[in-house]
Amino acid sequence: MGFEIGNHTLNHKHVNRMTPDEFRDELAAIEQKCAENGIDKPVSFAYPGYDTSAAALTVLRERGYKFARAGLDRPYDPKTDSPLLIPSFTIKGSDEAAAIAMVAQARAERIVVLTLHGIPDYAHDWVSIDPTLFEHLLEYLKREEYNVLAVRDLARYV
Repeated sequence: MGFEIGNHTLNHKHVNRMTPDEFRDELAAIEQKCAENGIDKPVSFAYPGYDTSAAALTVLRERGYKFARAGLDRPYDPKTDSPLLIPSFTIKGSDEAAAIAMVAQARAERIVVLTLHGIPDYAHDWVSIDPTLFEHLLEYLKREEYNVLAVRDLARYV
């Protein structure tokens, strides 16, 4: 149906606070859960807290990850941005105008990657999305004929 399961670590620990071996173990735990449930090994990763490190990039490459989503609040330019440091916008709260302004930055050479953490997210209320905003955002994307794709599908642009 177009959905993608990516890796985000088992314990949501920031990658810049782990050794490379700890990070490998965190990735492997999710990869194993995917395998146990008949889900392909993830090819995309989302950095917990958007924290990155040079060691994490090396580990992701070793394990075959193609894409990793970070923060930065700007569009992704596949010609200049590393696919393992993809900028993204975090949609949170209920401000529809702000969400639309983020999406509207998509242009021919710029891809807007959205982080939608939880709809709602009771465990992480600082990144929770109002369900009405989520519904309106999806309606807007459809009405304005945006091309919505999974992170793994960025391969055709890299």
